[in-house]
Amino acid sequence: MKTFKLFSMAAVALMMAACSSEDIMTQQEPAKQGGLMHFTATLAAPTDGVMRTAYTEVTSGTDAGTIKVAWEVGDEILVINLVDPNKRGTVTVKTVNSDGSAIVEGVSSNFGNNGEYVGLAYPSEMDIWKENNLTQDGTLSYIADNLDVRQGLGKLKVDGDEVTLESDVNMQSQIAIWKLTLQNNDATPAALSASQVSIKVGDEIEASTATLTTATSTVYLALLPFDGKDITINAITADGYHTFSKTGVTLEAGKYYQSTVQLAQTHEINIADLCNDYTAQNGDILSGKLNNNVKISIADGATVTLDGVNINGNGGWNKGDYAGLTPLGDATIILKDGSENIVKGFYEDYPGIFAANGKKLTIQGTGKLEASSRGSGAGIGGGYNTSCGKIEIQGGTITATGGGAGIGAGDGSYPNSSSCNDITITGGTIKANGGEGAAGIGSGFSCSSCGSITISGGTIEATGGNGAAGIGSGRQSVYVYCSDITITDGVTSVTATKGDGAPNSIGAGDGASCGTVTFGTQQMYNGTAWSPSPMVAGSYGGLNLAITTTTNTDDTWTLTPVTP
Repeated sequence: MKTFKLFSMAAVALMMAACSSEDIMTQQEPAKQGGLMHFTATLAAPTDGVMRTAYTEVTSGTDAGTIKVAWEVGDEILVINLVDPNKRGTVTVKTVNSDGSAIVEGVSSNFGNNGEYVGLAYPSEMDIWKENNLTQDGTLSYIADNLDVRQGLGKLKVDGDEVTLESDVNMQSQIAIWKLTLQNNDATPAALSASQVSIKVGDEIEASTATLTTATSTVYLALLPFDGKDITINAITADGYHTFSKTGVTLEAGKYYQSTVQLAQTHEINIADLCNDYTAQNGDILSGKLNNNVKISIADGATVTLDGVNINGNGGWNKGDYAGLTPLGDATIILKDGSENIVKGFYEDYPGIFAANGKKLTIQGTGKLEASSRGSGAGIGGGYNTSCGKIEIQGGTITATGGGAGIGAGDGSYPNSSSCNDITITGGTIKANGGEGAAGIGSGFSCSSCGSITISGGTIEATGGNGAAGIGSGRQSVYVYCSDITITDGVTSVTATKGDGAPNSIGAGDGASCGTVTFGTQQMYNGTAWSPSPMVAGSYGGLNLAITTTTNTDDTWTLTPVTP
């Protein structure tokens, strides 16, 4: 027995339109006032051969390709008066006859008057059909239990408190069922097992989506009928995204369709469609706003393009123990030209974009990216007490904001630690903002470290949190450090702003350490002391160090190449 709705005032209006106004307004003997009206009527056996509570698919014999349907005892049906919709009641199937018809019974304070028309709707309690439709699991049993919708029209026959209908009512199905057998479109097509299948009809976002408990090549979908529409079928499989399109498709209510569909692999993925975790494959193009709290990983060695994604987990502070994008190994992310992308970690411990430990994350392209953690992870790099691999940024307009480093390691806590490997920036326009005690580019706060930092191109602005360097290490104890820092004359400019209480804009944070610091070809810091002091503007190793702040001249250092 189901408890879900489609029947609405709009449906009432349609039923009213099916009868003349004269017929509807016909009133003969008024219903007895007071007490309860007892309703008994007969529903005809389903004749459309499609759907009812009990479904049986016929696969052989003369009825092959049909679904046999039947009433079940306990099915609840809403009876609603079309003259006054406030007059209504719920009746229940008490007996299913040998010919398939059903006897229904129920009581109400008032079903209406003799001769008035009533609409009958199954199931009796309804919700927005599409919301239920978009939660399918691809099985016939789910459709039978949750999505079967029928409506009928009857004329009241009232005798005191006894109510029946003038004739049996045929409850007609309001949906179509489509059985899809999925194949790839290779020269020799083979079965295509999908974890999710969706159908887009016309300009709708999605007409129906099935998230499958077990990947399969046979999927049943219930849809509202449509006429002459363009449809797109999308399937998510273990090796990527597949699609099929066709124009001028018609599905009629009460019909059962079967199709073998050959889908072509595509690399365009709208993440708004994702209901399950998804691993992006080499060549995938991701776009859209993520609607569900699902993990998006990047396959080892894959190159993935971001074309206007918005990944911002909406499940709350402590849900989704993964980054906004989680590479499983080496990964290259391309920011498509003209695109604007937002990637935020789901859980406080995780970064916006993770760099897999022992592997390399490369970011290329000319688009825009805002990457941030939700708490103690880096904007791009590692998480809280989590090690990460190498990071190389070659282009893009990127703003990276961390609770840990903006770009680099997340925060750590003794006796655990956080670390990242080497960080290389060769181009792009980069703004990196560290969290409390964390560097803009480098290591995070407390028990956090990073490898070497090399900047050889681009326009860079890096700001550290309290006690942290703009570029270098974060704050607190010998457990916080970074390796060598090198800024070459290929850069457009590098601006580093230290946090309050930090000794250096570039280098070690408060109580922390770093390796050597080299500007151009000249080593400026040997791990212990600056020589010569960078507090005075001048040319060092082919770079011009221009101090831009007017209050504390060592708070911000801006390095620009000397023009020959």
